[in-house]
Amino acid sequence: MRTSDHLIPGQTYSREQLRERFQIADATINTDHLSKSCVM
Repeated sequence: MRTSDHLIPGQTYSREQLRERFQIADATINTDHLSKSCVM
């Protein structure tokens, strides 16, 4: 899966949205180096 095929440039995504969209189960998504939302 290409991540870029599932994200819109300039759109802001919450950690929860990214977890759901990419089935992320790893706890590293909760680390402090990421803000609560990510702009792609």
